[in-house]
Order: sequence, then structure tokens, then C-alpha cells
Amino acid sequence: MILQKDLNKFKKRINKEGFAKWILWLCVKSNEKEVIYTKEVIAYFKITQQASRNKLNHLVLLELISKERKGISYVYKFLKKNGSYKIEKYSDRAKKTLGIK
Repeated sequence: MILQKDLNKFKKRINKEGFAKWILWLCVKSNEKEVIYTKEVIAYFKITQQASRNKLNHLVLLELISKERKGISYVYKFLKKNGSYKIEKYSDRAKKTLGIK
């Protein structure tokens, strides 16, 4: 269940440039493949493992991705709704924040 406070926090954060880049990157990744690993996030954004987990877990709370255990690490899968990925509905807002048409 999505809590309103988590959704409000997400809507505020998407207006920030760094978070908008994060959302657009995830939209591109969702078109390339259905899963994402924390290693990819760490390598691309040059952040710590804990920071990448925090960002991904926030999207799990919003039910945009799911978290599954695979061996000793976690795999995050993009969730679909009506044939398209749920995260893609926020790509327009992220583009607007970054000034991309």
C-alpha cells in the first residue's frame, strides 16, 4: 500500500534536478531490460551502496519497482501496468524539471 506521505515526498523530489536525472535514467534502463542491480546504480551515479539501496527502496515503497533476493544480492524489477512500466508516467515531469522537450 502506498502511503500518501511517501507519494508527496516523491512528487517534491522529482522537481529537483538530481532526482529527475535518476528517474530518466531508470526509464531508459526499463526500456533496455526488466531488472536493475545496485552495482549499476553505483557505477553510473558514483554513489555509495547504501545511497543506491535507499533510492531503490523508496521506489519499492511507491510500487514502481519490486525487490527480490537473488543469491547474496537483491534484484530490482520494474513493474508494469497496462503493458507499460509504472515509472514511465513520471518521465514527462522529470524532463520538464531538466528542461528537456
